[in-house]
Amino acid sequence: MTAHYGFDAVKVDSCGPAGNITEWRYYLDKFSPPVNGKRTIELENCRVWTPWVTELRADSLCEAELFRTTEDNAPHFLSIMRNLITNARMPGSEGDVHGGLPVSHQNCWAYPDMLETLGSGQCGPPGYEYNWGPHKDLPRPKGGLNFHESETHFYAWCIVSSPLILSHDLSSDEEYDAAWPIISNTHAIAINQAWAGDAGRLLLQSTDLDPTDMLTNLTLFHGAKCEDASIGQKLPRWLVFGKRIAGRGGHHAALDDSAAVLLINLSDEPLPAAHVSLSFSKIFGDGVGVSRSRNSKFEFDVARQKMVPTINRDPTQCMWHSAEVAPHSSYFVRLDPEPITTTITHHGSLCNITELYSDPVATTPTGAVAATPTGELFGSKQIPSMLIGLCAGVVLTLVAVGSYAFCKKRKGAGAEAYQNLSNDNTAMHSKCSIKTSLTCEGNTHITEDQL
Repeated sequence: MTAHYGFDAVKVDSCGPAGNITEWRYYLDKFSPPVNGKRTIELENCRVWTPWVTELRADSLCEAELFRTTEDNAPHFLSIMRNLITNARMPGSEGDVHGGLPVSHQNCWAYPDMLETLGSGQCGPPGYEYNWGPHKDLPRPKGGLNFHESETHFYAWCIVSSPLILSHDLSSDEEYDAAWPIISNTHAIAINQAWAGDAGRLLLQSTDLDPTDMLTNLTLFHGAKCEDASIGQKLPRWLVFGKRIAGRGGHHAALDDSAAVLLINLSDEPLPAAHVSLSFSKIFGDGVGVSRSRNSKFEFDVARQKMVPTINRDPTQCMWHSAEVAPHSSYFVRLDPEPITTTITHHGSLCNITELYSDPVATTPTGAVAATPTGELFGSKQIPSMLIGLCAGVVLTLVAVGSYAFCKKRKGAGAEAYQNLSNDNTAMHSKCSIKTSLTCEGNTHITEDQL
């Protein structure tokens, strides 16, 4: 039936009667044979804890493409953060079979349950009949993640290479629109998809530096409606994850000296700037701190989708320093050795499109004429001789005569509403396709879809 109706994946849950993962793999491949060595139907092992889970290694051949590493997520931020920490440990390392990130690898991904971003539900009402456990009568919070909590949750799943499975009602425009600004971040998704032999690592937590620097007396939950409660729990005040990334995905070139860093503030108080410092050798996990610090000299803010000043790095000491982070929020950056440059060729004419960095210097492609200053504002700073387009998660600098950038909303033709950024400095929807029209040497007109 799975193959007949064209399903792409199957979840085998331990609460069901048919939990033999080996047999599932055999019959899925029998009725939907692999193509060019690639399986056509993926399999999730949801807590069918056969010995292969605890014996799993980073080079194991797995019958299931993803395996659950935690209890069920709940629509509650700190509970999700607990699952994130559990996912980061070795399977079986704390007396149970939870965990998996250190051995997560291609075609065998550690999976800390589906996403609980905006619109994905709330805890059950008072007296909810399906609450269970010794604290089933304990009042539940309303639950549901706010925007910054949802953003942090999504980024956390990205940096640990988790499968990204949505749990909101995909038929609801309201729920879809609430989640869209987060789940459509192409830079975050590219980090999730990148593979350089590193699925992500828990680099540091507050209790590593001070065992008392933690949140205490917490009530945390499991289950889609917070059905199971546990009291008197503790969590670190903050966490830092890192991941080596081979490239940025899409049309961007691979960059061996790139890495992602995610700092999460679990507390109700802001973390001041430079509160957390990490060596580049720890971020990259290879002990090559000096060269990494020198090479990875650009810092891209994944959430705001723009470059940030270099004050967060100290190449002489091979250290990276954090920015200020609001409560229940995060700071997600990509460290790169060089800017992104795309060259568009059309009938022998050249135009360069280069990603904007802090304090940019305008350059003119060979044979082209420098653009007339547009007065477009980047924050509160005027950038002369450049047109800045904030679209599709890419900040573009267009150097050419008569440059225009347009944004198109993501939904059908009735809502396309193009906007000319050269005439309007207003902030706009940051998740849309972008078209650039350039006039270069020989007055050649070029139109290029960037995404």
